[in-house]
Amino acid sequence: VSMLPRRLPDGGTGVPSVSLERAQLSLEAAVQKAPDNVEARYWLAKLYETLKMPEKALAAWTKAGELAANKSDHAKMAPEIAEAIARLKR
Repeated sequence: VSMLPRRLPDGGTGVPSVSLERAQLSLEAAVQKAPDNVEARYWLAKLYETLKMPEKALAAWTKAGELAANKSDHAKMAPEIAEAIARLKR
């Protein structure tokens, strides 16, 4: 929810930086408590990209890919994960 765009005080639409910080703290805590949680790693990787943290994003995408490999319930994520890893390795 913290990462959902909404109306900003200036009249535009986006995600306030305080919300992104809150999301980062929450997702990092979730990954620490459940290191094998593919969804938490997925959203953390997306957040790191949004925050322009490419090294952290690549590490999170890579770990999400490793965890999602050969798991049919995460098959829909696989193409996006592979695309993100390739994009960040350029």
